[in-house]
Amino acid sequence: MKPLFLILAFGISLVNYAQNDEAYVNELIESLTQKLAQDSVETYFVAKRYCAGSMKMIMMGDKMCASKGTYYETYLVYEQDGMSYIQKIDNCGIFEKVSLSNNVIPQFMSNEWPALKDDIVKPYHSETYTGVPELRKTPQPCFRSFLFYKGTKSFEKEFNLFDISNDSDGPNKNYAFNQTLKLVQLNAMMDEILPQLNFLRI
Repeated sequence: MKPLFLILAFGISLVNYAQNDEAYVNELIESLTQKLAQDSVETYFVAKRYCAGSMKMIMMGDKMCASKGTYYETYLVYEQDGMSYIQKIDNCGIFEKVSLSNNVIPQFMSNEWPALKDDIVKPYHSETYTGVPELRKTPQPCFRSFLFYKGTKSFEKEFNLFDISNDSDGPNKNYAFNQTLKLVQLNAMMDEILPQLNFLRI
């Protein structure tokens, strides 16, 4: 009985090593953006990726980190001294910044600022929708959230990934329109570059 208790206690202590929620992630982002302000970096954006209710457990050396509730994978993208950087932040802490091979993504944000501000992703509208609720359809809980900053100006955008998809079971009437949005294009650029990067925890 005693060994079982010790194993359970050890397992619980590992899980309790870190259970951080979205507020913790936001605090880390705030500390990093304050540092950018001190370094006179005024134009940047924060991209947050999450699936509501999806938790994640991460081994960190000999310790465990578990997200408290939803796991938030967040990226801070900015230019400094002619170079572009991206830094990852999640429920378990901060990663080292990674330099990008070019300035395409930060420049896209800066150049497309007016369009990004005005863009609104239209909801999924199935071509086969009859007006009768489809009970077999399951909710799509995954989202993309963006916070854009330029000097004293800022704005936030968020959309459900389902809205920019094109389900073969019922093609999305708004798919083509949504793909023209600069906001959706920026997200696609992030989708393309993130798998190529190696983020190391601080």
